[in-house]
Amino acid sequence: MPGRGRPRTFDAEQALAKAGAVFWCKGFSATSLDDVAGAMALNRPSIYAAFGDKATLYRAALAQFCGHMRSAAAHTLAGRQTVRRELEAFFRAALDTYFADTPPRGCMLVCTAPAEVLNDTSLRDVYAAVIDELDLLLANRLALAVEAGELPRQTDTRTTAQLLHALLQSVALRARGGTSRRRLSRLVSKSLDVLLAGPP
Repeated sequence: MPGRGRPRTFDAEQALAKAGAVFWCKGFSATSLDDVAGAMALNRPSIYAAFGDKATLYRAALAQFCGHMRSAAAHTLAGRQTVRRELEAFFRAALDTYFADTPPRGCMLVCTAPAEVLNDTSLRDVYAAVIDELDLLLANRLALAVEAGELPRQTDTRTTAQLLHALLQSVALRARGGTSRRRLSRLVSKSLDVLLAGPP
């Protein structure tokens, strides 16, 4: 119909994922619009029209990444197996993501957002919300384990969840820094031994 302009001739989700891969590798500040334009095979006007400026594009790519990770975590931590097996699968899936490329990129959220949140309050709010959401997901899964008798009644599920999340963030940063997957898998296993043992 007149006045609607030409329809998009590209897949927006795929283009966003390609932009996200550049931000993930280089970080927000070191990524130029020319970088993402090349990766997305789009010109600047098309990027502005579809996604907005660089900051808006980054937030959209980050939201896409977090959405995928959120869905995977919720599926893995659904209470169908023991809490130990599900946490092992949760960290294994995270490592699959962190080591999907060479060199390993770690986690897009953990490895790119913290450098920007002090200067971008909206991004800081997003970052804090994602942290709180995963803390709650882990705490709820631990609470189910307590109810099932897998963990001691006196387990502090909230703090244990935060420690598990801290372990995840450490693994992401260490992966990006060059620690091997084998060593990180061993770190995860030993940490789960301690965190799931309950209070002394």
